[in-house]
Amino acid sequence: MPAPPDRRSFPGFSRSDGRVGTRNFIGIIASVNCSSTVCNAIAREANARLLPQFPNLDGFVPIVHDQGCAIATAGEGFALLVRVLRGYCDHPNFGGVLLVRLGCEVNQLTLCRRDDETRERHASFNIQEVGGSAEAVRRALERLAPIAARADAGPCRFPG
Repeated sequence: MPAPPDRRSFPGFSRSDGRVGTRNFIGIIASVNCSSTVCNAIAREANARLLPQFPNLDGFVPIVHDQGCAIATAGEGFALLVRVLRGYCDHPNFGGVLLVRLGCEVNQLTLCRRDDETRERHASFNIQEVGGSAEAVRRALERLAPIAARADAGPCRFPG
């Protein structure tokens, strides 16, 4: 009888809830289709300016969609949108997320839990309140820097 194989492991990213991610992304989540362009600009700038400072991050990823504005909040479509976006907030492959709202949408999502751990890795803001797209990108980078610093903790070896 052959000997059992050596125990295998993989480099992963430990999350406070005990799960382990195999990737370490920061999500830039649009609450509504109208904030998608700004989310793409934020991710582009963050990848250019912040990512080089954080070697254990895989990147800043825009999570955009074509829903949210004037969507009926009672129904399957809205429930599906919330479930999918919340899934990104809680996914172990995301070390943090930034939720970007326009401000006037029906879809006023509050996706992320606000306990002590998520306060350090989740943030949100409203484009209209900060003064438009250019200012939103600037403010987003300020909010993303501490999230990225927390998520940048190096990978650990986990038994497989």
